[in-house]
Formats: sequence, structure tokens, C-alpha cells
Amino acid sequence: MEELRNRCNHLLQREESIREVAEIVGIEGLQDADRLIMRVAERIRNEFLGQNAYSDDAFSRRSRPWRSSRNLLASTTGRRKD
Repeated sequence: MEELRNRCNHLLQREESIREVAEIVGIEGLQDADRLIMRVAERIRNEFLGQNAYSDDAFSRRSRPWRSSRNLLASTTGRRKD
């Protein structure tokens, strides 16, 4: 879990620096890989970090949210891990 947390943090930090560039050149001026990082980081914020305490995930096993975030990160490399 430590590695997964570090990867999420790294991806969110990269997204922040890419967002600064995107403000200057626009989203269209970014490379495909950078746009992918921005999409995945947004999904991590919305689906993993922004979990509702009253959703089904709040009462699920601890592995379920971690598996979800691992799949989000795997989408940056094209590999899915279940």
C-alpha cells in the first residue's frame, strides 16, 4: 500500500506541474501522455480521494478502494491489475 500511495502522490504532483503548463499553452498543446496523466489524476481525486462516507465503498473491505486506485494508476501504462 505504501508504494501505491507514493505513486498516487507522484502522479498528483506531476499533474499539478502539467496543469501550470496547460494554463499557458492550453490543453491542446499538451502531449497525449500529459493529457492522460491529467485525466487519471482527476479520476484519483474524484473516485478515490473524494469518496462519500455514505457510499457502498465506505463499508467495503479495505482492499476494494486500493484495488480501484491501483487500476486507475495502471491505466497510465495500459496495464490493468485485478
